[in-house]
Amino acid sequence: MGLYVEPALMQRFPEFYPFAMDGIAPVSPVLVVEKADDQMLEDLVREHMDTVCIVVRDCPQLQTLVPLAMLKELQWVGVWRCPNLSTLWQTTATPLVRGIAFTGCKQVTDLSALAGARKLEHLLLENRTWDNVQLKSLLPLCALSELRTLDLGCRKVKDGNPLDYHRLFPNLKVLTITPGLRRVFVSREGKRDKPFGFSLF
Repeated sequence: MGLYVEPALMQRFPEFYPFAMDGIAPVSPVLVVEKADDQMLEDLVREHMDTVCIVVRDCPQLQTLVPLAMLKELQWVGVWRCPNLSTLWQTTATPLVRGIAFTGCKQVTDLSALAGARKLEHLLLENRTWDNVQLKSLLPLCALSELRTLDLGCRKVKDGNPLDYHRLFPNLKVLTITPGLRRVFVSREGKRDKPFGFSLF
């Protein structure tokens, strides 16, 4: 499938480049949140309850995304350079979400709130290697059977439970993981395997 990304959108919000894949692109308009704390984010969300696409960036004081649960039409979420963010929103409240990307959010280690995003197709967690990000568990991802892109930039998973990605994610096209995660991604046969688009970084 050919991909058309609205030029104006990509020019204004290059952070959405990771979503420009597999024939999928975010839609505009985009709600942009910058330099916000928790209260400012909640106030902005209440003023834009019809938001479909949101960018939250450069918010060093932000600790929670809980207010996003109010955005019932939300489909695309991009969060960049929010180093103290640790609490996500309950994605059961936003059932239309298709893409979520975190970059430079090293405190985002608990993915349990994502288990309700049953229509999620693209999930990206990108961190610098030296941040030594360690996820608590990958088990919340087991419910995300529509995933097509999974990019996990973290050093390891604390609980170490293996993830049979062939069985859990039948639509998966791109899997990008660090070497430290290889032992938790197994095939149906219990062997380490490489799906289409598999890469290490």
